[in-house]
Amino acid sequence: MRENGKTARVSAFLISVVTLVGALAMGASAPAFAEAQPATGLSAFVNGTELHAHVLQIPPKIADADEAFSVSAIDSSGFVSGKKLVNEMNEGIVPTAGKKAYARGGGAEVGLGENAPNDATQRLLELTTATASAPTAAPPYTNGLIANIQNTIDLQGALDPLVNASALGGRAAALYNPNYLFPTLGNPLTYAYGQAADAQAINGGTLDALGRFTAPVVSTNSDPNGPDRSVASSQAFSYLVNNGDGTCGLASEIHMSIAPVNIAAGSLLIEVGGDWLMKGVATGKATGNSFTYGPDPAANAPNTPLIRIIDTTQTGPASVLFSLTTQDLLTDTGFQLPSNPLVDLSIGEHARKIASPKADGSEVDPDPSSAATHTATTVSAAADVVRLRLLQGLAEPFNAADVRLGHFEMKMNVPTGGVNCEIPVSKTSSVPVANNAQPMTFTVKVPTSALAVTPFPCDLTDVIVTDVMTVQHADNPAKPPHMIITGGTGPNGKAGIPGAGGQSIAFPAAGPWTPGGPSLVYTIRAIVADDSGTGIVKDTATAVAAAGNCSGKKSVLGAVIGLITGDATGVGNGSVTGSANFFGKDLTGLTGNIRGGGPVKIIGKGTLAGPKVAKVQALKLPPTGLADGPARIWFAVVALVSSAILFRVRRRGFSA
Repeated sequence: MRENGKTARVSAFLISVVTLVGALAMGASAPAFAEAQPATGLSAFVNGTELHAHVLQIPPKIADADEAFSVSAIDSSGFVSGKKLVNEMNEGIVPTAGKKAYARGGGAEVGLGENAPNDATQRLLELTTATASAPTAAPPYTNGLIANIQNTIDLQGALDPLVNASALGGRAAALYNPNYLFPTLGNPLTYAYGQAADAQAINGGTLDALGRFTAPVVSTNSDPNGPDRSVASSQAFSYLVNNGDGTCGLASEIHMSIAPVNIAAGSLLIEVGGDWLMKGVATGKATGNSFTYGPDPAANAPNTPLIRIIDTTQTGPASVLFSLTTQDLLTDTGFQLPSNPLVDLSIGEHARKIASPKADGSEVDPDPSSAATHTATTVSAAADVVRLRLLQGLAEPFNAADVRLGHFEMKMNVPTGGVNCEIPVSKTSSVPVANNAQPMTFTVKVPTSALAVTPFPCDLTDVIVTDVMTVQHADNPAKPPHMIITGGTGPNGKAGIPGAGGQSIAFPAAGPWTPGGPSLVYTIRAIVADDSGTGIVKDTATAVAAAGNCSGKKSVLGAVIGLITGDATGVGNGSVTGSANFFGKDLTGLTGNIRGGGPVKIIGKGTLAGPKVAKVQALKLPPTGLADGPARIWFAVVALVSSAILFRVRRRGFSA
């Protein structure tokens, strides 16, 4: 990253633990091998629609339309063929089967005579809908953003520097490493964007990769300190949160705007209807979790601005010169008509429980008095800036109309303790069988390979590896297995320092490892003690590193990072200035607002007791000669006696 001509460094501790189990008994025929495991238990369905309307749902729906919509979905177990993800308005999305990340954004689409729930991908009219799925078959496991941009009208800078415009557009990008989650840290996993229009006039700069002015005097774009917004726009995106202990959580955001007008000459942004924001963070831990519905990430109170005037030279709360919200006019509870079967009208409600449709296709009345769910493992919330529904309760599942302005919906699940997000580290043994007093070596690689960490957008710096021997099982508790670490060599020939008793070794800091470079290799020398008993020895290697020199330039989705952070220079070329990266800002990391602030450290503590390693070939370490010598002697005696008897039988047979 570059900030004022200097290199800014964002560091975050990253941990990986690899456990090698060796049995001091007869066993395997190949060297033992272990490494970090793929992530499981992660899912998300996040969608925002700037304007939705349908009339006469019987079902089917007689007519159904959406303007400026965005959908982001994640499933670490893979999307199931034919399974729909359905929102409150009975709109179904069917992500590509087997993929794990999906994004869909568009300017407008219309359906006629659709079932409820429908299949949004099979509508009668789709204007510039963009979709993306991941992982792709080959690295970097994304087809990027530029290939997934659609606009019904797009001047693409043809009239530069006078005027420029696009209308009814969609963008989509998805990224997912099929082997490990760690490499996607620092990148967005999904990004979807839909807009009605975007216009700029009098360009004082160049064109970005999207064909837009980089320095317009007047534009309908948002301020440069936050996610890109234009006239009637909606965007949804998700990304990992680094817990700093080898696990990750998940964050998702939905942003909407009705009409921003950016006047560069006065450094002013006048925004009508926006920035409307819903953001959730679930870490799987007791700390770091948050949920907000409004521009302030520290508050749970609803905040849906009607008009804002912003100083674009400032960041944070100080940039807002004037703001008028629905809550200013209607208090935090907003306005709702009393419940009745004829009219459901709500304005400025707070985030509430999702009203999932029934199995017969009938919609469920949203309850403005209900509360959103946000825990360490779950976020489930919905909200409408304005909602009008007619004749919903007369004869279900019939309703006459359903109109939503600014619809937000978010579902996220993270496993307890967080999802596995370790640096892929491998460990192998030099021999499958080791006798007492026989030297052997272990080889540790950080990371496993360059391919394993594609497309990680940072260097690994200050890499510290420690290795610890423990007893997992002793056949005779009075005489446990005993292996001694005698020494080791790390990168650049730096020697490791064995601990007292030879049960551990620590290597000095090494690195940096740069993306695409060879693994950092550590060799550990060990020997089985003469008096070792039989059993199982567990050998745990822990790698702790800092993420340094992170930047959009190293990200395969640098264009998306540029759009999300509001840095126009990041669009397409990945050259994101300042501290704009997904390792966090504003002194709170990814759990806080992504705008403004300086570099931040996310500190990892302790050593993980994992990951669990399945189907690892046991390391054969036969016990001492005294232990197995008698067996060998008896085997030899039996063989000799048998041979003698067989010889005599054969002689008698010949004599007969």
